Amino acid sequence: MKIIIIFFIFIFVSFLVFFLNAIKIKTNNFFLSLLNKYDYIVKKGIVDIDLKEIIRLEIILFCFVVIFSFLVKEILIFLFSMPAYIIAPKLYLEYKKKEYITQYYKSMIDFLESIISNLKSGLSIIKALQIYAQREKGPSGNEISIILKKVELGKSLQDALWELSERIPLRENQIMISAIANGIETGGNITEILENILQTIRKREELNREIKALTSQGILSGLIVGLLPFLLVAALLFIDPDFIKPLFSTTMGNILLITAIIMEIIGAFFIKKIIDIK
Repeated sequence: MKIIIIFFIFIFVSFLVFFLNAIKIKTNNFFLSLLNKYDYIVKKGIVDIDLKEIIRLEIILFCFVVIFSFLVKEILIFLFSMPAYIIAPKLYLEYKKKEYITQYYKSMIDFLESIISNLKSGLSIIKALQIYAQREKGPSGNEISIILKKVELGKSLQDALWELSERIPLRENQIMISAIANGIETGGNITEILENILQTIRKREELNREIKALTSQGILSGLIVGLLPFLLVAALLFIDPDFIKPLFSTTMGNILLITAIIMEIIGAFFIKKIIDIK
């Protein structure tokens, strides 16, 4: 028996040595294609994210799944989580993009006030944009700096503004850019138009704050109901692992677990629809 085991070990080692170079090339190509994919995802977004940040996210997610699978002693959790490594970078990038657009929206009032003030003092629209870009270091300042660089390279201000409206697909932003671009083209009173837009945005912001206050209870209820099952499972894993082990180790338990996750997703979807007032 020992001779057979030694023979198979010898064959396995010989196989690895013989195909070592091919395995090394395949492994390098796999990780290179993975890095290229992550690099494409990062460059495609409007948010300036370092590629290392995406790789760090994948490593943290992998370590978390491995530790959790080790604690519950169930390899199926690790296998079922494989799709998460594919969609996690895209979801993270979407989250960062949404946060970036939210910060841009919050700075729109300050942007309009600054542009209106500079235009009333007799400055040109380009000079007003330059002053704001030098002062503001957030998303709005970054976007205005991109516009000014495009103008320096020969692109018209109107075209650069329309590209901004595509990068930041906010309704308020599109209305503002449309007003500025049309005012430049027709020679209209840009200051008066921007003042009207500023008043509209302020009223919408007041309404959004009221809606947020009214829906905060629904959001809190959704978080509690959604997190309670996961917290209960985690607590039982440490208090009495044998009690909850059938949920992961039996077919019926796996079916119930998948059903519970699907019901959680459906419940979160309907709660989001209820509190999402447009």
